[in-house]
Amino acid sequence: MANSNAVPHSPTPDEFDLTAILKSGVPGGFWPNQCFLLVVARGKDGKILTKKVYKSSTTALAYKKGIEDLDTNMLFGLKELQLMSNFSPCGDGSKILCEWLAKKEGVNVSIRFAHLHNIHVQAHQVAEENAVGLRKLVDSGVLLQALSDYDWLQLLMIDRGFAAKDEWIAKRKQVDERNKKDLEEILQTTCLDDTLKNMRLY
Repeated sequence: MANSNAVPHSPTPDEFDLTAILKSGVPGGFWPNQCFLLVVARGKDGKILTKKVYKSSTTALAYKKGIEDLDTNMLFGLKELQLMSNFSPCGDGSKILCEWLAKKEGVNVSIRFAHLHNIHVQAHQVAEENAVGLRKLVDSGVLLQALSDYDWLQLLMIDRGFAAKDEWIAKRKQVDERNKKDLEEILQTTCLDDTLKNMRLY
């Protein structure tokens, strides 16, 4: 199982006006109790059709609201949907996205995230449901990516009031690298149960 080879647009300062994702948690620091989801929909010419920020106490509600608004707005010529969040979709959020994508032939979807949502938890069933959801998203053609150095650079350009100290940057880089490694293992493993047990942190 592998991510799509498609290359989504990278975030730019004029597209996103929310900076909560910058403070989305590093070891020993602030940890968010809400899901922040940034949605950008593009047409066939690459121009933005709509962009909006969603906030909810759960990832499923944030992703659900974002998808519902796309259908409500009836965006004609939708070609690319770019999602960025402090958390990857949970199992329910992934299901919502997969069902929506099944009805949207030809729409490319990419998701960038700052943290894998409830993958390293003690509750194995929760971790498994979330991991299976991510695998189903990829099977549906969704491109999943942990935020990269370039993504953070773009986001830092947006929030000029956010003073990223070297210590924060170093910790964030560790989280990003761990996210990337764990995501690859989740998508490629032939024994998801053992993989999740080895990832468990608490």
